[in-house]
Amino acid sequence: DPWIERLSHSHFARLLESTIQLTSPDACRASHLTVWSHGMLHHRSFGPASATLLLLTSLLSSGQTTFERDCEALSARPGDDATRLHELFKMYWEHTMRDNPEFATSVGYPGQNNRWTDFSLTAIERRKRETAAPLKVLQSIDQSRLNEADRLNYDLFKHNGQTAVEGARFKSEYLPITQLDGVQQDVARILEISPRATVSDYEDMVSRLKGVPQLLEQ
Repeated sequence: DPWIERLSHSHFARLLESTIQLTSPDACRASHLTVWSHGMLHHRSFGPASATLLLLTSLLSSGQTTFERDCEALSARPGDDATRLHELFKMYWEHTMRDNPEFATSVGYPGQNNRWTDFSLTAIERRKRETAAPLKVLQSIDQSRLNEADRLNYDLFKHNGQTAVEGARFKSEYLPITQLDGVQQDVARILEISPRATVSDYEDMVSRLKGVPQLLEQ
């Protein structure tokens, strides 16, 4: 099926190897699965290998991202509320830097200067879903136990998070270009502010230039 083929061969092979190691022979002999596809339930028959592949892919497609899992673990972890709040800030910042390499370049965050933000529809939907994850961590933190500065940071972070969640219903991805912003501005702007002190810096710029066609396609 095409939806199975979306996984890269190497990534799928590693996942399959792990699944086979964890799956009992009896489970591998199962030949019937109920599958949710295109809004309908389908009862289909498969050989042992196909059944295992299908089950694995189904689990992957419904799973959380690393960021969502990290937020869930932080919200469930006992400990000092101020410490957990600052860990949330750090985790959110690092996630933002990885997810928005152009912003990372503009603030001098290293290691992200060789690529562009993924603007595929899949990535956009993933970001919208992830906006709720930090708010769940905030719900687990007792604001009354924080000092004045942290209470203010808590409120500001919560406001920004709620605004992002509420704004996700507006399809800004359908307006990627305006008279003030868009790929027609971003490519030149980011390359202009990119570091250029080492050979590696110039290799990063070349890598970004090579990625422009895909960026335009998205």
